[in-house]
Parts: sequence; structure tokens; C-alpha cells
Amino acid sequence: MKKFLILLPIAFLVLTFSSTSFAQMMLGPKGVGAFLGYVNPEHVDATIGFGAFVDMGTVMPMLGVELEGLYWSKSEGPSGAKATLRDIAISAHAKYRFPMPASPVKPYVGGGPGIHFLKAEAEWSWFGQTQSSSSSDTKFGFDLLGGGEYEASPQIDVFAEVRFSLVSDFNQFSILGGAKFKFGM
Repeated sequence: MKKFLILLPIAFLVLTFSSTSFAQMMLGPKGVGAFLGYVNPEHVDATIGFGAFVDMGTVMPMLGVELEGLYWSKSEGPSGAKATLRDIAISAHAKYRFPMPASPVKPYVGGGPGIHFLKAEAEWSWFGQTQSSSSSDTKFGFDLLGGGEYEASPQIDVFAEVRFSLVSDFNQFSILGGAKFKFGM
């Protein structure tokens, strides 16, 4: 099932695009960026997340591909006890940028699969003794996203994005903002 989730988007791209679309591919690193934002995971209070990405170019003129890493952590608990949950997500996103020639803002929608490395840790004191426990899990998910990019300079784009990550038993809603430095401009 896990291999299927990874191979499905690749098979979709191969079967969907004709040979003329493949001639328009411009794949390869086109820029790097970083972002920061509000992450609200299911069953946990909201927290701050941050990450980085690589713009891998375009499959066709308006459809780009990005590889991304996102990290967030949340700790809470009463005096003498502490629980921490963290997520490291590695994702691949396809973004369709709507053509808006007269506008400086380029809106987009997209999505893609991701792998979430979740870890939970707990620490507490009991009669003067400190105890701890931890658990890890790897879950596959799928991100749905939408946002807009603005060209701040010929080399830098800034963006804002809303994202919903569908992760088994652990869905996440995020509002993110960041910047991308473009190569070779």
C-alpha cells in the first residue's frame, strides 16, 4: 500500500502527459526556499512549524514540482510531567500556477504525497523517580494546498499558502509563508 501511494502520482504523470508535454519539461533544481507558519495538528494544540524546499522545475508550463521538508514540535503538560510530539514530513508537491498576466500575484493549487515521521515522548516524576517513554511511527499522507506567489525581485519570490495534510489519524491544517531564491535569473 505504501509503495502504491508513492508510485500513483508518478504513474498519473506518465499516463496523462503526451509526448509534446514531455518536450516542454524543464526539470532540475530551479531554486530553494524556506518557510514558517502556523500548524494545527489533530488532537494537539497548534504550534509553529518551519521547513525548506527545492523548486524542481516544471513538468509543463504551468505545472511545477517541489520537494519539501517540514518540522514541528509541541510540548505540554502539568508540573512534573511533560509530553512532546513532533513530526518531520518529507513531501513532493505538484503546483498548478494559474496564468494571470496582468497580476503580480500568481495563485496556485496543488498537492502531493508525503511521509510523516512522528515521535511521541513523555517524561514524569513518581515518588522522586523520573520515568520516560517514547514511541515512533511512520505514516503516509497527502497534502492539498493553495496559495499565491509574488515576485519581490527577479531572484526572490515570496508566498503565502494554506494546506491540509491528510495523514492517517493525524490530519494537519497549516498556514505558511516564506520566500524562494531562484537560480540563474
